[in-house]
This record gives sequence, C-alpha cells and structure tokens, in this order.
Amino acid sequence: MEHLAQKPFCLNDEDILWVGSTLADMAEDEKIALLLLTPGHKWPFKPIGRTGAKLIKPLQSEGKAASVTNFPGDEVDERESHLVVHMNTLPYEKWETTFGAGYRACIEADVFSVTVSPILFPAYLEKTNPGIDEEDMLPANMSYEVTTTLLKERLSFNGVVIAENVANINIPRAIAAGCDMIKVTGGAENAALCLKKGIDDGTITPERLRGALVQVLGLKAALGLHGEMA
Repeated sequence: MEHLAQKPFCLNDEDILWVGSTLADMAEDEKIALLLLTPGHKWPFKPIGRTGAKLIKPLQSEGKAASVTNFPGDEVDERESHLVVHMNTLPYEKWETTFGAGYRACIEADVFSVTVSPILFPAYLEKTNPGIDEEDMLPANMSYEVTTTLLKERLSFNGVVIAENVANINIPRAIAAGCDMIKVTGGAENAALCLKKGIDDGTITPERLRGALVQVLGLKAALGLHGEMA
C-alpha cells in the first residue's frame, strides 16, 4: 500500500496503517457497500473544463473531494453521454493535446477522483489493440485499456476512479476494468448483488477488489473520515 503515500493522497504512516487494519476487519457486505456510491445533487460546484485545475486545490482544501468528470472527454459527439453510449472521435494525437492535456493538468493538481463515462474512444482502442473490431470496443467505464492503461498508467492517476452510468449487470466488468467505485443512481440493492456475483464468479479478482478498496479507504483517510463506513 506504499502508493497511498504518493499523490493525490499523501497519507502518513498512521493513516496507511488505518487503511490496512480497516480492510482486514471488514465483512464482505461492508466491502461491497464501500464500492457503491449513491450520489447527491448539492455539490458546491463541479470543476470542469480549463478552469478545473485551478478549482481543485481550493475545493479540496475545504475537505471536499473533487472529481474530474466524463473521462476520456465528450462534446465531440453531439449526443448526451448520460443517456446513450457515444464516441470521442478525435485521433489519439489530437486527444493528447486537448482532452488529455486538460485531464493531465487536473491530475497534476492532485485531484482525488476521476469519473469515467460510457464514452467510446476508438482511436486509443485501435492504438492498443491493432485490428480490433468495432463490435469488440467497450465504453471507457468498462474498458481496461482506457481506465487502467490510459488513465492510471499513462496519465499516472493514483486516486479513486468512479464509473458512472453502468448498468447493474455490468458493474463487475467496470470494477475489473480498473474502476474503484460505481455511481449508483437507483437499485442499490440489486447493484450490490451484481457486484457480489462478479466477485464470486472471478470476474473481479481478489487483487482488483483489494486495490479498489484500498483506494476508497485511502480517500476516506485523506478526508479525515477515519473509522466511518460507507
């Protein structure tokens, strides 16, 4: 768990010890609950666009956890990404200098979380899987290549990855892809059952489950929420 001492959490030894001991003591239903987020609608503001990096530090200095949203970026496809899976059609090199630069700036500002949306990113999927068929492409919130290879590894994001707009049946795939929490807008009980099924059938490996739980507990420790359960 040494990575918890790195940005964005930068926890001290006592905080990291709390994460490890809490994880060891958690029951299975508590672990499942920790990975499900039921969002509210009264945020003070949502840092977006070019001003995001400037807003992150003031927001997080007040004890809030900022989240950069809609990774890997929308507004290229005119459809609403919250209602239908749509597509970021930019060539990868163009994405790097536009959306990629914006997300990188927010990550360098130590944003605590990134929300990954149901957005297809064909250019990156083709870059990482030459010859991939279009029907085999997965939206970002279920894509290991976009969530883990691009966001966590290439952009060096070390915070909590939140998946939004994932059908309950696909929750295990989202966690397996690298998402650490699922934003549940309805049917939390069924979502928990689907998550448990993914754990039981091996879709979510023990290593991936532990990694997600460590990230969420690390965020709670960074916010001073020691000892509180989700």
